[in-house]
Amino acid sequence: QEVTSISNHSVTHGEILRLGGFQSGYSVPIGFPRRASTKQSVLRAWQRHTSTPTEDRQGFDLLARHARDAYAALNLLHEAQAHADQLLHEVRHDGLTGLANRAYIMEDLALRLADRRPTALFFVDLDGFKQINDTMGHRGGDEVLMTVADRLSEAQRDGELVGRLGGDEFVVLSPVTSRTSLEALKERGERLAQVAGQPIEIGGIYARVGASIGVAIDDGRLGPDHLISLADTAMYEAKRGDASIEVSDKVSAALNEMRAV
Repeated sequence: QEVTSISNHSVTHGEILRLGGFQSGYSVPIGFPRRASTKQSVLRAWQRHTSTPTEDRQGFDLLARHARDAYAALNLLHEAQAHADQLLHEVRHDGLTGLANRAYIMEDLALRLADRRPTALFFVDLDGFKQINDTMGHRGGDEVLMTVADRLSEAQRDGELVGRLGGDEFVVLSPVTSRTSLEALKERGERLAQVAGQPIEIGGIYARVGASIGVAIDDGRLGPDHLISLADTAMYEAKRGDASIEVSDKVSAALNEMRAV
């Protein structure tokens, strides 16, 4: 530690200390903060006399050691929390696209339904993806998946969750209210299909995939697995037909019940 003079500080700071009757003190660095700043933190103790008794120095040394220990423990706690946050992110997110993975999708959906927050599930399946995988290899296929994921994320609205179930299957969870119409759901699905179906450049070659989308709604009575199954079935109906989007036959009834409440 070093003995420091009030004159070493700014005029305003020094004047405040002098008004309080302080003459000098001690200062010692105790460590660098892990976050927010690279400046080293310093422990200072001011005194009203200019002498430096041995007991004052010893007391300050002891206080400084405790401060360093506390600072080190705090930094370790921050590092542990950051590591835990990173692990949680990896567990809940898809390694390739960075979207919510199946576990996170099911968790989020279960919470929405448990809280009685009616939710529309858009089940997005890419058309023509296998052909791209076969002709351009897995690297080309991965590029398509990452690009589609980015585009769906950019089109994400407030309250929505975009995730990847696996393979070339994506989902968008979207809140619905009593004011939500069947036409609005179809428009949202068509927008998602348009976003996913834009040409993708891979090594100077433009690849294009389509998207078949199935939509289902749950007001808290179906459960995550049943909801996904309904949307999946509607998606296959879309693949067999000419439209890019198909709405589950149970959606209209669900919307009518919500309006009646």
